[in-house]
Amino acid sequence: MAGKIVIFVTFLLLNKYFSEKITKIMSKHKSHNDISLREIERFLGNMNALAGLSAQHFRLLARLVHVRKMEPEEVLWRQGQKITHFNIIFTGCLRSVRLSVGGQEKLLSTLPAGYHFGLAEMITGADSTTTIIASERTTVLMLDRKTLQEQLLPRGVLSGLLSFPHSLTFIPTSMGRKARLP
Repeated sequence: MAGKIVIFVTFLLLNKYFSEKITKIMSKHKSHNDISLREIERFLGNMNALAGLSAQHFRLLARLVHVRKMEPEEVLWRQGQKITHFNIIFTGCLRSVRLSVGGQEKLLSTLPAGYHFGLAEMITGADSTTTIIASERTTVLMLDRKTLQEQLLPRGVLSGLLSFPHSLTFIPTSMGRKARLP
């Protein structure tokens, strides 16, 4: 019996040692176009809009986001286009404009780093009412609908994302069946 306890304790200590080593190595891993997972995780953790999420949720989000680097005047999406991603501006600045029939831009708002948008429209399948354009070199963190539905909704992360400025108030996830987006 004592031998089994020694083996079990040894297993637990080795497991802890190796899991800490792997975590340390993975946190230094440069993925997402030379932006570390730790940088993304820290950035998300400092967003007031995501204050309800845990450190574990931030790690998960950092792994799942797609990173898009944009040059000045590059279009993220056009007026009338289906919204397919939830977006968080990591660095830089975007502008939201409405185009007239003649093609003239009317500036509606400037979207700085830390601003997030598109979640409600992505979930409901709405079209964009504006064109979103990079004002300068900008990095955008993006989550698509499939990732949101398959990875985040079952883990309860969605409630932390549903906040100002484009928000929904409640999507049930504990009705005895897997919640699905419309």
